[in-house]
Amino acid sequence: SVLGLCMGILTSVMNAVSMLISKIVGKKGYSSLTISLYNFIFASVLLMPFVDWPTLGEYIGRQPLEAVMVLLLQSLISSLIPTVAYIASLKHMEAGKAAILESGTEPLTALVAGIILYSEIPSISGFAGMIITIVALGILVNDK
Repeated sequence: SVLGLCMGILTSVMNAVSMLISKIVGKKGYSSLTISLYNFIFASVLLMPFVDWPTLGEYIGRQPLEAVMVLLLQSLISSLIPTVAYIASLKHMEAGKAAILESGTEPLTALVAGIILYSEIPSISGFAGMIITIVALGILVNDK
């Protein structure tokens, strides 16, 4: 849809802006965790209007402790760890290569999170895609 296309373009632009700001701020001596904290605060505030609050409240209301743990683990696995690693990598490699590594690891972390948190069993094509992605990322990292 047109909305989906516009959101995809907006996501790419915001990712590029975040990468540039992270690189600039990282050169000024801020740690990856500090940059990530501000990045997540800013993103959280911007995304709050799009949250389906009644559904989220219903999900947490059923089993509060388990739901909060799943949400925190999912955030940690699919967002925090990759983002901190990405921002830290900007200090050691060119931004383009770091962006490719980040975009390649996001589907992997989503697949792993699905297996760990939701007991999902990926299809053959899911496993094949994971292997191809790991091999491609390995080639990219080892390419001098």
